[in-house]
Amino acid sequence: MTTRRSLWKLFLLIIPFGVLYRSTAASQFSYDGVLYALDVEYGTTAQLFHPGHLLYSFLLKRLYQLVSLFGYSGRAIFLMQSANAWIGALAVALFAVTLARRFGTTRGFLVASLFGLSQVFWGESIDPGCYALTGLAAVCLLNVLLRARESNAWRVGLLHGVLILIHQLLILVIPAFWVAIRFGDPPRVRRGVHYTTGVLMGAGIPYACVAALFHPGPFSERLFWFLIPAGTPTSMGVLDNSWWNWNGLANVRPFCETFVQGFLAQVPWGTMAVGLLVIYLLAGSYRQFMKRSALCPDLAVSWMWVIPVGLFLFFFNHAIRFQVLLLPPVLCLLAALSTKFHFKGGAILSVAGLLLLGTVNYSRAIAPRRSGGVQQARILWLRDRVSPNDFLLFAGRGPHSLINVYAAYFLPQIPARSLYGYLLAQFGRSETNLDPLTAGCEGAWSRGGRVWVEKDLLEPEVQKEAETQMKVAKGSVSRWFKKFKGVREVPGPDGYCLEELKPAFQVR
Repeated sequence: MTTRRSLWKLFLLIIPFGVLYRSTAASQFSYDGVLYALDVEYGTTAQLFHPGHLLYSFLLKRLYQLVSLFGYSGRAIFLMQSANAWIGALAVALFAVTLARRFGTTRGFLVASLFGLSQVFWGESIDPGCYALTGLAAVCLLNVLLRARESNAWRVGLLHGVLILIHQLLILVIPAFWVAIRFGDPPRVRRGVHYTTGVLMGAGIPYACVAALFHPGPFSERLFWFLIPAGTPTSMGVLDNSWWNWNGLANVRPFCETFVQGFLAQVPWGTMAVGLLVIYLLAGSYRQFMKRSALCPDLAVSWMWVIPVGLFLFFFNHAIRFQVLLLPPVLCLLAALSTKFHFKGGAILSVAGLLLLGTVNYSRAIAPRRSGGVQQARILWLRDRVSPNDFLLFAGRGPHSLINVYAAYFLPQIPARSLYGYLLAQFGRSETNLDPLTAGCEGAWSRGGRVWVEKDLLEPEVQKEAETQMKVAKGSVSRWFKKFKGVREVPGPDGYCLEELKPAFQVR
């Protein structure tokens, strides 16, 4: 039995992992991370409450305000990045304690270190995005889940509801708690009702309050806000193909690739290594269920977490960061099944494997993000070429474009607009209004500035692709660009190029 003193020693993992994450902080930030930094510095109160992770921007805004009172004058994005490093380290330490309490100190230490060195969690803990805190919430939820059989059901449900406010997808873990209650003490039905009531109170009431305060309108619009990503136009349905993808065969490869890369950066033997792990978990779980061993309750609740979350990610989004929600229960299965597997020198081989994992992930995934990268180079170049009197139109999420949020955050002094971001608000409408973009151009000329556009946007094929992707009126974007002519190209770094625009009649 693991002693309380040994458990507390595992909390010391906060120190090495905190130092690791701080010393390897990224200079290339995620799209979401910059977006949340924008919300923290410039956003309205309503923008702080993203439906997918209701409390993240709100909590970081309060942290930013607090440290500013004590003299912090830097940008929010760097504070958020530092906070995430220590949040991530806390998640690793708590995961170690959670597993050690159930499966022993050595397994708790080794499996939690695997979590901390995984590509996805290491990558999120050096970024300003929300998934370091999501990882901590998932670890807390696993801790609660493993003790749910003997705990007060109403309190368990209430805590689960509060953790859903950290990330909405944790609502999919409800079936695992129902299974845990079925393994627990009677009265099971009453305890299930108490748990469900707690979840509804912990998550339902805050979501309802935010919807009522900041999303006026009929119930259908508030439900739409809750169900699909923030910023999605109401003309896009919940079952639209850009939101769901029902093609199962088309999802197999990207889902498997992102699951593998959640653990390990892309290497030739990575798929084989993670594939062997999956086979071990499936075969070992089946054997324990057939034997009806004492591990069955822990295995059952872990699988009832993995299955619904895995199915959702399979049909929804194959982004690597979502694997943060899958790794804790998967690694819990590994810790549980490894208690039935003993061989001499196992701990030494495990440590060697962790060192190899850390080396591969650092060299292939973490180190490349420590340099400024293409986006930072373009930002510095644009800062010297585009003045506050100018107007910049960039593609948005196009292949050679300045990503939407980078320009808004790092070049706030330059009037700029994303074409894709602008068209998204008109998704699926029968008519497309491009007058605000025209007004931006005319405003720049009236104050003596220039109008710049990314060169790629002047290609007819690129314009048609924008119309198709954003489902706006056919020909609307192409007709708008015909009002202008390019008069001067200015090449930038890594193939990036701006072109100055003038009204077409002036050029003639």
